[in-house]
Amino acid sequence: MNNIFNSFDTKFTNFVEKNYNKIFLFTIILFAVAIRLLVIPWKTADYYTFREWFLVFQEHGIVGFKYIYQETSANYSGAYIIPLYLVSLLPKFSIDIYSDLYIIAYIKLVSIVFDFCIAFITYKIIKEYNKKDYVALLAFASILFSPLVFFNASFWGQADGIYTFFIILALFYLYKKNNLKALIFYGISFAFKLQAVFILPLFIILYFKRYFSIKYFLLIPIPHLLFSILASLFGSSFMDAFTTFTKQSGFYMSAGAPTFPYLITGDILLENYYESILGAFFIMLAIVFCAVFLFISLKQKEKRLSLDSLILWSLIMTFTLPFFLPSMHDRFFYAAEIFAIIFAFMKPKYFYIPILIMLSSLSTYVGYLFNSDFFDLRYNSLLMFITFVILMFAFYKENKLE
Repeated sequence: MNNIFNSFDTKFTNFVEKNYNKIFLFTIILFAVAIRLLVIPWKTADYYTFREWFLVFQEHGIVGFKYIYQETSANYSGAYIIPLYLVSLLPKFSIDIYSDLYIIAYIKLVSIVFDFCIAFITYKIIKEYNKKDYVALLAFASILFSPLVFFNASFWGQADGIYTFFIILALFYLYKKNNLKALIFYGISFAFKLQAVFILPLFIILYFKRYFSIKYFLLIPIPHLLFSILASLFGSSFMDAFTTFTKQSGFYMSAGAPTFPYLITGDILLENYYESILGAFFIMLAIVFCAVFLFISLKQKEKRLSLDSLILWSLIMTFTLPFFLPSMHDRFFYAAEIFAIIFAFMKPKYFYIPILIMLSSLSTYVGYLFNSDFFDLRYNSLLMFITFVILMFAFYKENKLE
């Protein structure tokens, strides 16, 4: 009997030692899926908007594209509407207390899939950077269990993870010197969400560093154009699909985001004239920061950025622009949080940066999702300002600026 157990112990421990990475990966994915399934039934105001679009496709099928922009409040591009149509074709299911469970599950599925896509590309980047599989696996897990990632897709059903994934993919291909794929993937990111513009200054900087020819910028609008044409072939008006981003525009100091404009103005109601003047000032301030970053990049001797420098530049851009611009929503720091996590695994001494961003952003998520005003947005904005100062010191130190 002892021989049997000894043989089992030897084989079992050998198996675990040889496959611990795979076991860890399987366990992480299993738990990540499980916690997401638990909150699938959670509904927000945005869900009822997505549900309206989903039901149009269920009622009209592919012809629903004819009605989606004209008879509903749809203000998302064809890049998102087309996947929504595809999941509307999946079979229905429900349980007694959740008759529409299949609707909310399929809507959130579109976003949740990209949680795992971001985790995978993060794994690839960290593995590329330090060649250590266990560190890359920890980064993979950190993305999946990041509260912002979890809340954004699984609770909220929002699509910020989709455009962020394609931004990261674009930058990774730029690092790999594959400019064609890089700019196409950036164009896809832009087609999903206008917030992809936050990283555009970095692409301009990389152009001046001779990463690619100016002709590659012409690739950026092509995916949105193709998605709009595809939607029009299914019955939608081409102009409705192509100009959908104009429906998302609006002007205010902040739409629930912890930003510099909110830190300055708070909840003060300003006359339209003064609000416009202040708004123009904050926009100019953001442009000045972009110009300063461009000047710094031109002064650097290295033409090509190292992988960690590329991630740091991405973090700086995706944090600075939404922090200083007016009219920002509470979810607009999503990409910055992802880049902060990646950078922290490259440079562990900056582990606190993603924590600071997460704490400030998560409190605004909680305020919206649970209808709570427990957190004061002014304090969140102050915390973001402190984070900005820390980022500038990190940027100064890592780039050895004189």
